[in-house]
Order: sequence, then structure tokens, then C-alpha cells
Amino acid sequence: MSLARQEFDAFITRDRKIPNQQNITPEEIPIILLYARSNSLRDLLPLMPEVLEVIPNIRRGQVIPIFPPRRTEE
Repeated sequence: MSLARQEFDAFITRDRKIPNQQNITPEEIPIILLYARSNSLRDLLPLMPEVLEVIPNIRRGQVIPIFPPRRTEE
């Protein structure tokens, strides 16, 4: 995580254990935690609009969960 902190503005992952495995301090790289069914593009693409929305305002030490959009029934 220290290398990621030096190179990137945020760390995007599907690994839900990261917040518990890492000591997330206010200085740490922010983590965007994707709750997708799989790593397939089909499952990840619907999450990207919200990822793009949170990135500009994310702060160090934050863990932001992103869930799939709810399906609307017609």
C-alpha cells in the first residue's frame, strides 16, 4: 500500500478484506471497494459511473464502498 500511496490517487479493488488487513490511517491512500459479482467487465462496468463520481472528492484514509446499481422493474 505504501508504494500505491506514492504513485496513485486511489486504490480500486474488489478485495473486501483489504480494510481489515491494512492499517488504514488518515495518511493512507483512499480505497474504493467494488462490490461486483466478479472481475468480469460485464460486472464492473455498471459500477464505473459511481467510481468516477467519488474520485474527485475522495480523501486520504477513506474507504468508499461502491455497490451495483439497483435494477428497476418495469
